[in-house]
Amino acid sequence: MCIRLSNLSTILSSVTELSTVVKSGNPYIHIVCGINDAIAGRTLAQFQTDYLALIQAIKAFGGIPVVTKIAYLGTAASGYVAANVLVTTYNTWVGTLGLKVVDENTVTTLAGVMNALYTTDGIHPIDFGHAIIANSFLTQLLKN
Repeated sequence: MCIRLSNLSTILSSVTELSTVVKSGNPYIHIVCGINDAIAGRTLAQFQTDYLALIQAIKAFGGIPVVTKIAYLGTAASGYVAANVLVTTYNTWVGTLGLKVVDENTVTTLAGVMNALYTTDGIHPIDFGHAIIANSFLTQLLKN
């Protein structure tokens, strides 16, 4: 499920739907947000407000949020330089929340790997990229 943080009402209705996952016995809700926000130029304060609302909503129904340090965007468009500055800022803050964290950024920015994992838009992983990211997430979750 993809949730844009810039639409808080969508976030909260989606979280309500996710409560059925928690009720079925899986309390972990993995949050991967920020790429669209960085592209849109949303400030750290705007990002924090919505991200914290999402975390509170997940916790309210017994979910355990798992946060993600998102990947840098490729260089397919000029707007990515500014967006990557925001990605760095978002990731630094997400790492301070005291929650379980998985790091998509590290696995995708290894020398020469990022471009091989993403489509030409620099944002969306190819199938192989999804597999590499998913395996990395699983490894990190099992370690934490």
